[in-house]
Amino acid sequence: MLSRVVVAAVLAASVAGPSLCQGTSIFLQHHFTTSDTPTGFSIPLEEAAGWVVSNQGNRPATNADLQAVLVDVTAVYIYETCFPNTTPCGLVLQDPNFAGLWSDHFVVGSGWNSAQNIAVGANGMEVSSNTLGSQVAVVANAPPSYLGNKGAAFGLPFSFIMSRIPNPDAVYYTLGAALTISGNVADPVPEPGPAVLVGAVLAVMGLVSRNRRPVP
Repeated sequence: MLSRVVVAAVLAASVAGPSLCQGTSIFLQHHFTTSDTPTGFSIPLEEAAGWVVSNQGNRPATNADLQAVLVDVTAVYIYETCFPNTTPCGLVLQDPNFAGLWSDHFVVGSGWNSAQNIAVGANGMEVSSNTLGSQVAVVANAPPSYLGNKGAAFGLPFSFIMSRIPNPDAVYYTLGAALTISGNVADPVPEPGPAVLVGAVLAVMGLVSRNRRPVP
């Protein structure tokens, strides 16, 4: 009876879910196309919306990926890709709303920032690049209020209004704009292989046999 109990415990451990440790960053991206006219975008935070994992070969993101990232968001940014020939190009962003958990109307002190040229006014935030003669990603970075545990956002939309900075001299790319959400996710620890499990079972059975008392 003892041998059955111990072996059952070993086998049960082999089918349990993997243990986890922190350490991997995932970058979720959703690409879209802008125009010179302000356009509203509402991107559901679920796999059906067409998210990809940009740092894993642009594989399709799963609901599990989205849920894992949303509970520990480390960065949120929106960018436009353009090629400024002789004058700057970039984006105009309005009313970013993280599934109702946080939003901005770009009043003074909203916290959105960029390493590029930035101007914040009552109607939105303009980010531009004057790195002329080469393709550039013009990036708007979200403040800390958009980060952290946003797990409640799963399945809800991240919405905003966005347009290009009108510039007939610049080249803007189809699907050249993207919303990116990155986060730390747990790495699964590999489970023991079959040989290890068989060895563990046999070792336990041998231990039980050595300790079994003969029947009087």
